Amino acid sequence: MARGGTGTRGIYDLAREGWTGGGRGAGGGDNVSVTGTEVGMDGVGVVEHEVALLLRQAESARTEAKLLDRSAYLLLGELTTHGPLGIAALAQTFLVDLSTASRQTATLEANGLVQRLSDPDDGRVSLLQITPLGRTRYQETRDARHALFDDILEGWSEEDRGRFGAYLARLNRSIVERRRRLRAGRSRRE
Repeated sequence: MARGGTGTRGIYDLAREGWTGGGRGAGGGDNVSVTGTEVGMDGVGVVEHEVALLLRQAESARTEAKLLDRSAYLLLGELTTHGPLGIAALAQTFLVDLSTASRQTATLEANGLVQRLSDPDDGRVSLLQITPLGRTRYQETRDARHALFDDILEGWSEEDRGRFGAYLARLNRSIVERRRRLRAGRSRRE
């Protein structure tokens, strides 16, 4: 699919021109409903492309607002809800290896967002607990993210918001299930 110039107009070209689906858009002129199939994508192609755009836009918004990065936000959320927890439990929850979880939690600890405690059941193991600063930063980020998405979804009905949230939750569950299947397959081969 071409991205500008001659040939088939791609979804990037249409988005740049303001063709976002109904009504009058930023690019002026009447918009039409553009789906991936209209520019040569099947349903999976549209999902792949839109998720890539979503991740890019979300990271840009987070950076502009100087919010916690995704891993810090998720780890602090897990510790807020289920903490204190060990690094192995966090790694298992987020399906990452121990070295990744260790590196991410070390950054949180260095920034004063978590602190280590001895596990009362096993003194050899450290648990991580969110600090008051960590709780404050987590809540600030959560509130800012909520306000951001409330603003983004301003014109959406509650029904559409709920449906979209349900589809995102379903997508996330499918991703987790796939990752677990792949890990199980690797474990059997090893």
